[in-house]
Amino acid sequence: MKKFILILIAFLSFSAATFASDCGNCVPDIWSQDVMTKSYGPCLITIYYSHRKCMAGNDIRLDKILTSEECLLSLDVAIDFASRYLLNNSFEIFGAIGDSVELNFSADCCWKRTGTGVGDFPPYTYEPCEEQTCCCETELKIKKFIEFGVEKRRYIDSKNLLSDGTGTFCGTGCEKICDVFDDLTTGVGVAPVYAGDCDDSCGSVWNTSGSNTVTQQYGTSCEVVIYYQWRECSGIVEVKLSSMQYSGVGCGNIDDIMKEGLEEVLKDVATKTLLNTIQIRIGTCWQDINFQSQDFVKSCYEDDCCVAEYELTTTSGGHKIVTNSTDISSTYSVCREINGCTFICNDTHLGVPENELLVKRAANSINGNLFETTSEVIPNPATESITLNVNSKIDGDLLITISDLNGKTVYKQTINKTNESIQVLVNVKEFAKGTYFYGIRAGLYDINGGKFIKE
Repeated sequence: MKKFILILIAFLSFSAATFASDCGNCVPDIWSQDVMTKSYGPCLITIYYSHRKCMAGNDIRLDKILTSEECLLSLDVAIDFASRYLLNNSFEIFGAIGDSVELNFSADCCWKRTGTGVGDFPPYTYEPCEEQTCCCETELKIKKFIEFGVEKRRYIDSKNLLSDGTGTFCGTGCEKICDVFDDLTTGVGVAPVYAGDCDDSCGSVWNTSGSNTVTQQYGTSCEVVIYYQWRECSGIVEVKLSSMQYSGVGCGNIDDIMKEGLEEVLKDVATKTLLNTIQIRIGTCWQDINFQSQDFVKSCYEDDCCVAEYELTTTSGGHKIVTNSTDISSTYSVCREINGCTFICNDTHLGVPENELLVKRAANSINGNLFETTSEVIPNPATESITLNVNSKIDGDLLITISDLNGKTVYKQTINKTNESIQVLVNVKEFAKGTYFYGIRAGLYDINGGKFIKE
């Protein structure tokens, strides 16, 4: 009996030592390794993880992350994304039954980014640093929100930070990641880990991103390059957007850039398919980033999704949107301020004007004096007011905008043009002194523009 007790104590001592150096609820240390893959536009993220289920509870451990060439991810964003995706799938990982699952989620404290990428550009591998014993560890309860028998979203119901790596020192080339775990919730009960899948509604293969790049010039001298993927699925053309690179003057904010980009993608996709239903699927949250002095608007890699579906009709000139056909839907989302993310699922971003022409030609050929339009500002320079004289072959609504040197719109007016020549009077008395740019837009097209000086 005494010998049995000694053996039992030795076993418990070994188990306790294992538990102390290895996060989790389970004893003994028996992990099952697995892999998950997630795509956002052309960005492909592969998540390596381990999990185990025992009497004490459920454990998930983040082991490594791989990203493709199109993924512009910093280390903390990669860790954040992988963590949320694993939590999103915790019901399936553990075969949980019911509307909630409790688990222990952990990762090594110090991580590094390696790979063949140059500077901030991928591809990269994100993995733990060598020779460390500490871990970031969090207890979580994930719940499902079910309405009329249909699951709407999954969210973090409660969180208890067990280890935040306080006092941890990461060696050269390594970063402490525990802060990401602390930020998993912006408020218990509201921070989503799941709100619908933005990918894979059909099994068709996505067209590669290399042939799906559209360049659009608009405003004063703004150029936007849009990267997207598309595929045909049971009578519908699905489109995914991942990022937009922009440069020049007059680009405006995320709202302006997203709207211009979406319109150009619609026009470009219409040249590549005979189908008349286009469904755009994009992440709910987007942000401005700068990589090696290049500006991008890109997805924040949330797991939520906006969907906008457009019915087109074929005309002699190409395609146009069928009146009242645009259907915009979005899932529940909280865009985390820590990443500077903006919710983009409203009509300002996804609502392309109804019945506008989607000419079957590449977007970069739609520029210059397309509609034989000329304009002139009198007087120039001006102090009190200006008269904008416009001569154009096109009739209908024209949008007149004026922006400053920083690209901020200071004036906007829609006029209905029925004669070839029109005059628009604008009061500029309250404008600050300086140079201003004006633009004239007809539907999807910038047809003319210029500049004037306010004294």
